[in-house]
Amino acid sequence: MIPDLFDEWQDVCQNKHQGNEQSAEAFQTKVKPTLRQRQIEVLQAINNAGNQGLTCKELAKAWGIGMNSISGRFSELKRLGEIEPAGSSRDGSRPYRTTQK
Repeated sequence: MIPDLFDEWQDVCQNKHQGNEQSAEAFQTKVKPTLRQRQIEVLQAINNAGNQGLTCKELAKAWGIGMNSISGRFSELKRLGEIEPAGSSRDGSRPYRTTQK
């Protein structure tokens, strides 16, 4: 079972925004409500890659988006223990696979 950390989930850019009220509100109203769904989408893509894993760079290219759009999801999934390193770096990026339990 995946822990429900979202009641206490913090904006990863909170320090950068230095307590800006509008930034905090944007996180609460626009980011937080869809955060878990976006994590699941990234997790499914990583899982589909199998034991070879998937890098953030590879996924961004496959989805036609910038790495900055999904790199936070990789960090969050690592913190949650849902992904782990999958071997040596490829093209300067570390591949990840779903945690082997």
